[in-house]
Amino acid sequence: MLVRKLPVSETLSNVALRTFLLNPETYVESELQDLLPIVAEYITWLYVCAHKEPPARFVSDYKDFEIDLERTIELLVRIVGLVQHYYLLGHDGRDSFEDILNNTRISNLLIRGFAFRHHLSAQLHSLLDPFRADLCQLVGFDVDQALRIYNGLERLVNARILFYEQRIHDYWSKTVATTLPLHKRGLGSEAEAEMRSRLLKTLTPVAHSVFQVNCQDLVKVTKLEPGVVRKLMDFFSTGFGQREVADGWPSVYEPLDRAPLLKLSDDLWLAHLGQNLLWAFKNAFEYALHQDLSVWNRYEPHRSRYLEKHAVNMIASTSLRARGWTHLKYDFDDGEGVREYELDGLVLVDRTAFLVEAKAGAMSAAARRGSASAIDQLKRLVGEAQQQSARAARFIRSTEEATFGSPKGEICVRGKNLSRIYLVSVTLDCLTAFVTNLSALARAGLIKGGEMAWSVYELDLQVITELVSGVGEFVSYLDRRMAVGRIEAITTEELDWFGCYLLYDLRPDRLLAGKKVAILGSTTQPIHDYYQHILGKRRTPSPKPKQDMPKTMRSLIENLERNAPSGFVDAVAVLLKQTREERNTFAKCVDEMWLSVKRKRDLAFRTKLGSGSVLCYAHWRKRDRGLLKKYTQAAKYAMESDNAVCILQTTRQGALVGVEKYPWKKDVSLEMLSRTLFAKMGSHITVR
Repeated sequence: MLVRKLPVSETLSNVALRTFLLNPETYVESELQDLLPIVAEYITWLYVCAHKEPPARFVSDYKDFEIDLERTIELLVRIVGLVQHYYLLGHDGRDSFEDILNNTRISNLLIRGFAFRHHLSAQLHSLLDPFRADLCQLVGFDVDQALRIYNGLERLVNARILFYEQRIHDYWSKTVATTLPLHKRGLGSEAEAEMRSRLLKTLTPVAHSVFQVNCQDLVKVTKLEPGVVRKLMDFFSTGFGQREVADGWPSVYEPLDRAPLLKLSDDLWLAHLGQNLLWAFKNAFEYALHQDLSVWNRYEPHRSRYLEKHAVNMIASTSLRARGWTHLKYDFDDGEGVREYELDGLVLVDRTAFLVEAKAGAMSAAARRGSASAIDQLKRLVGEAQQQSARAARFIRSTEEATFGSPKGEICVRGKNLSRIYLVSVTLDCLTAFVTNLSALARAGLIKGGEMAWSVYELDLQVITELVSGVGEFVSYLDRRMAVGRIEAITTEELDWFGCYLLYDLRPDRLLAGKKVAILGSTTQPIHDYYQHILGKRRTPSPKPKQDMPKTMRSLIENLERNAPSGFVDAVAVLLKQTREERNTFAKCVDEMWLSVKRKRDLAFRTKLGSGSVLCYAHWRKRDRGLLKKYTQAAKYAMESDNAVCILQTTRQGALVGVEKYPWKKDVSLEMLSRTLFAKMGSHITVR
């Protein structure tokens, strides 16, 4: 009733202001904005379904309008809250596939903007620049012109909001704020909340003028031709008279998802959802390219090659010593006779291999809403990728020397020289809501063969590889990520897992803390603040997010990453396995050892971590690789561990690493070695 009664521009604009008007300097993600984005999107969908054309109504009495507006928002919030609660109640762990669907339904309610704008812009250029001429012929503009429209809309809307914001700020600072106590005047205080409330009330009568844009405005700010502007705005506008989709509950609606603007007249548009435009470009342009099959048949292989190359390059970027290849082929008998198989990408670093499968396809809108069709699409995008990379891992382990063919020549991989193999499935479409719970995928039958692959959205992978301190921290995150993937957890974003790793170390036992299901809240605030500052959206500098650890340990990890001695990836991974208490003890022992260097003695210590791994550190006067190997073996045996790492430094600038990784078993020779070696090295200390 309210949607049929209230004018479209004034209502949608005021809802949008209450949703998207945020101060990036003081915005705290855990507190969230007044309204979730789904509220503004849902009421927009209700308007375009309820009206066959833009209703020509205007507000005559803003006092009555404000009452109806608040009632509308109250009902919208209640609807979204009830739907969210309904999906959470259905997430009980009894039906794995239903849990996956409920996770994506919750994601559609809560999460918007699956990438940072500079990453997304770079992706769009890489995908669509080679098809500029085709796009101009099909729709009348290219991706660069679309990005100019997006930036132009943002500048227009922000300038208008800033104009009104400055007026209320001046009034506030000269009158009301001066009467408040000093401790209530700063940013983030009650004063700012009051200022925001007053700003929204001031903007209520003029909100529609903030978001309404005409052709002349856009021509002026973008320097594009009027004809191009009209084609662009019309292409990305949803018309009135839409049919209801699915059950009509709040969700993602494909017409609005592809075209988030509203066309009000021949030369006037409403850009209240303009912030969604950047995320609409890829789907909209691919929709256009698909209209000409000859163009689409050129675009699809280009898209796949782009994803393969970018995925490999991102993983390889974590280490200067990494080597990467794409489009590999190999012959292997996997139980059906010798056949030729393909592997999209391979990255080798030290004793670590990353087997990469790239899936450039997309999930349908119906599957994203949680329809049963999602199971077949997940099998194609997630299940097949896992099976392909797992097959390549079996091939490497089946022979002494696995040979892959590539456009750059043959690559030989010795399985016995590898201590770590990771299966990585990279998707061009954001499937994060489907794949955050790996155990649910396995129980639903989407992952087979026991060995799980990490399925990750391309631009999430970009954030992670940009923020880790090196390949050692990258594999440390993967170890933790795959471990928590085996527990029951509710979360909607991969970056929440990564944020939890940086902030809280991402340990399964701590996440569960006696509960059957772990519910992971948002942990991405430091990541968002960092990129907001990089993008110029936040003036206050925000440091690059990183794990908490003693300076001595961080310096040692940087040394290992920079000099890359054999076994350095295993060494960094074991260093990062330590709890905060273990890290502090380790750093203290290292510092004390270096204070004793002047005594000209060989010193070392060894400790068994709570994870079961043995970590040793030695300062010897000579770089004795043979002795390092024996000491590592002896420490591993004496502490009854399957995995031991020893870091040897003769100076602060270099290091050698000893790695012993195999199941522990009784061995008389190793028992004698440990006794005689530790007896000779009386200066060695043991931390337990």
